Amino acid sequence: MPEKTEKDIFFESIPADGSAIGNTTLQKILGLAPEKYWKIRDELRTEGRIATGRGKGGSVYRISDIKEEPAKLKIKEETFKKEKDLYLPFKTYVERSFIRRYGTQKCICTITANRGKKAGAGIHACPDITIISVDRYQYIPGQFMSIITFELKHYNDFTIAGVYETAAHGRFATENYLCVYMPKNWENAPDLKNKIDAIGGECERFKIGFIIFTDPDDSNSYQIRIEPDRREPDPYFMDEFINRSFYPDEKKEIAILIK
Repeated sequence: MPEKTEKDIFFESIPADGSAIGNTTLQKILGLAPEKYWKIRDELRTEGRIATGRGKGGSVYRISDIKEEPAKLKIKEETFKKEKDLYLPFKTYVERSFIRRYGTQKCICTITANRGKKAGAGIHACPDITIISVDRYQYIPGQFMSIITFELKHYNDFTIAGVYETAAHGRFATENYLCVYMPKNWENAPDLKNKIDAIGGECERFKIGFIIFTDPDDSNSYQIRIEPDRREPDPYFMDEFINRSFYPDEKKEIAILIK
């Protein structure tokens, strides 16, 4: 039996149930020097075996390698033909997985796609999914609102223009993500891989987040490839966005959050 490599030991030290472990904690467990730790972590992320999350010092978690039957894959392709078909399963992922890793205390999540158009605010005025969260801290006075946005794209219709559309939400959002639904084994298609690499580079330049997922119904297929920088938008534009993009019952929920 071949001897386990440092990469094997690194991967096996990450919880198998998909939960995240902090980089600081994992580095102490493995006893690796910083440069060695980050080198192996980046290699595993590039290979698609792990993804990175939030937390003090950041975190990592496993990505399941589930082999599906061709018939099931075809059904999924038929189910998710257009961008709008992704909204509900992506919202479910946010509510069940993303929010848990993000660590927010009180929030609401809703589908805000196309609401900006109806309000006459322009085609890029509303993201597809939005989280409004309000957090308080033990030693920091006051409360802090976050507006976290997600712009979704389908692999049949996505270009680098999605980066600029997502970046435009920085006018009112504290953190924003571009999220692309990709086919299985997309890494083996050079044209798709080159496009993703180019888009990832632009996301880093604009300091926005980048998420790739290959099965909208499986939270383990979601990879947070780039974390966004937090912005501090003008409160006027945050308030204006909420006012035009949320329904009355949702605004009541937000009002309860900030009490």
